[in-house]
Amino acid sequence: MKTYYLTSFWKYYSLLSGSILFWFAIAAIAYQGNQFDFVFLASILGLVDTTRAFYNVPATRIVVSKNGVAWHSLGFTISTSWENIEKISHRFYGFSVQEGLAITKLTVRIHKTGIGSLPTPWQIPPVKPFIPLSCFVHDWRDSELGGQIKQYAPHLF
Repeated sequence: MKTYYLTSFWKYYSLLSGSILFWFAIAAIAYQGNQFDFVFLASILGLVDTTRAFYNVPATRIVVSKNGVAWHSLGFTISTSWENIEKISHRFYGFSVQEGLAITKLTVRIHKTGIGSLPTPWQIPPVKPFIPLSCFVHDWRDSELGGQIKQYAPHLF
């Protein structure tokens, strides 16, 4: 069993993008009403919130074992066995295209925080479950992660 954590870029990207976007929206609303004091306060709260996020968020990771793969993220864990991985595919993840595993059957566990975005069958268009790989290891196919996937799921290559 081997654990892979987000690369530095994706770690900071995921932490900052949500927090900064939220506080920017609050500040923009306050600015429209010429409420400079509120804008200043929102900016300070945004800075505090972003700093807190760096220290309190559990690390997003994937765990690869002979039984399958599990993606532990903020709010949820998705796991599946190797037989339930349909193919390696590409999908928009955030603002970029990620390469990862398209899943046909999975197990989902919601954490206490209960936040995060899961693909659902009623989305338009329907989105199949997906575990991204590119954000955990740069050039993952030629890495230890790629070697493990080839060992446990040769049908994907």
